[in-house]
Amino acid sequence: MAKKKRKCLVPPKASNDRIVE
Repeated sequence: MAKKKRKCLVPPKASNDRIVE
């Protein structure tokens, strides 16, 4: 969760999922 929140700071949730994967 912490890692996802950090990457989600700039992009939206949808883009965040793609960046995380």
